[in-house]
Amino acid sequence: MKRLFATLLAIASIFGLSSAVAQDWPNKPVRIVNTFAPGGAADYLARTVADSLSTAFGQQFFVETRAGAAGAIGVNSVVATPPDGYNFVITNITMLVLAPISNPRLGYHPERDLTNIAYLGGSPIVLSVNSKSPIKTLADFVAYGKKSEKPLTYSSSGVGSSGHLFGETLARKVGIKVEHVPYKGAAKGLLDLVGGHIVWSAQTVTSSAAQIRAGTLRGITV
Repeated sequence: MKRLFATLLAIASIFGLSSAVAQDWPNKPVRIVNTFAPGGAADYLARTVADSLSTAFGQQFFVETRAGAAGAIGVNSVVATPPDGYNFVITNITMLVLAPISNPRLGYHPERDLTNIAYLGGSPIVLSVNSKSPIKTLADFVAYGKKSEKPLTYSSSGVGSSGHLFGETLARKVGIKVEHVPYKGAAKGLLDLVGGHIVWSAQTVTSSAAQIRAGTLRGITV
């Protein structure tokens, strides 16, 4: 936490604040924008960080959820505010690298409009299926896909997300047809997988772990 405190003060100086003002930061509530759906791993992480920072600084850090468009809605809500150190946003590789490359109309440029402060955590993508599915291994998944007359529907956290990239890359590599079903976050996509509305999911291990442990989903490969 001391390292994060020092980092935040350094960022305050980058914002153009005087050292005296930086030392007084924060003197009002600080917003942390969660770009993912409520109830997911990122939401939990954002609230845990907000609680810890509130305790450390003696000032309120609160979480505001702005999900959708693979994070672009939340990022743009922060980019539109003054660079005064009172608005932060939880991002990932999708928002900082993949989306800017694939979508020139995002409304923000990560290098111009954002300053990276701290790495909070990360999780790899896991291919999951309903526990009632006949698919038990990656070989089963490939064979099932090759035999299916219809594309295998799968969920991710949005167009251009790391899960979307994982799904399309995997499908191309193993030679099967898939249909991407984007969601605003992992939770709804995983519920639809449990309900049998889609065939598989490409979500993070962190988001999928509870359902896998409960036995409602089966993790195939990471």
